[in-house]
Amino acid sequence: MGNLSMAILLVLIKKIKHYNSLRHASSTYSMLESYEVSGDEAILTAAKRALRFLAIDLIREQGDRAYVIERDTNEIKLGANAAAILAFSKYMQVTQDMAYLPLCQNLARAICDQQQENGQFIHVLEYPTLTVKDPFRIIYYDGEAVLAIMRLYAIDPDETWLNTAKKAFDYFIEKSYWKNHDHWLSYCTNEITKYAPEDRYFEFGLKNAFGRLDFIYHRETAFPTFLELTVATHDMCERIEAADKGYLLKNYNREKLETTIEKRADFQLNGLFYPELAMYYKNPKRILHSFFIRHHSFRVRIDDVEHNISGYCRYLNRITEGITNKTKRKKCNCKEKTLYKQILYW
Repeated sequence: MGNLSMAILLVLIKKIKHYNSLRHASSTYSMLESYEVSGDEAILTAAKRALRFLAIDLIREQGDRAYVIERDTNEIKLGANAAAILAFSKYMQVTQDMAYLPLCQNLARAICDQQQENGQFIHVLEYPTLTVKDPFRIIYYDGEAVLAIMRLYAIDPDETWLNTAKKAFDYFIEKSYWKNHDHWLSYCTNEITKYAPEDRYFEFGLKNAFGRLDFIYHRETAFPTFLELTVATHDMCERIEAADKGYLLKNYNREKLETTIEKRADFQLNGLFYPELAMYYKNPKRILHSFFIRHHSFRVRIDDVEHNISGYCRYLNRITEGITNKTKRKKCNCKEKTLYKQILYW
């Protein structure tokens, strides 16, 4: 690398000042996923601090409703409430500490309030008036909300949560949401089919992934949600076969899906700040072993790291299926051990 290139790299690092409640919640969720596969108590300790901050500083309650607030704008985002439920429910799952269940229920009731008669969700409200600010902002909120509701349902089997998810899926199917090829839709489809294994849900999930496989395989940027989308689809395909519904897969190339997963798992590491790369930046310790977005000027943001962690945690579970957490590290081959170590850094 030339002296000029090194000089440019050395002055590029700057701290992003804005903080985002949604990203705080979703990043905490990924930390708990990492703890689940690693058993690293330091990660759990940090996640507990993050959960307390989320519950005390970023959430406001009105009766039996709770809202995650963006402090700079007083916005209530559908995706933020969903991400908070994901974080709290993952914590309850891995620790069996149910202290956050009432708060999760209140957050979920707020999500249900934002669902309209046709199943569609309102995306953004104003706090504290709860007036509608933005009926639709970004496609990711919808699948994230349904996933959160279903994760809560796994802990709290209230039919309200399942019915809300089904109503949302009626809308997703009617409006062909699978064309968005969104990783949150893959997640929530995989989740709802555990409790409602209807062909139409499976078909939706298959189209959401397989309609994008060529693009995902050949994508030149290390786009982390692609690994999440494909591994969630792999999990769903496994359950399709286990349920003797193999006829749903006859028009879909499973081998192509598996090849794409392996390609993305390897290619995604192009976005990791290895020591050999971080050393050329102004503050290597701040970015070491984090993930960056190359086509966004090497940006490192907690949600960029989060999606990489979530994808690799799912990938690790896929390649070590049937192995207990205690023995995973002993059984993995060299490539798998490398991926495991990258997860533990965060």
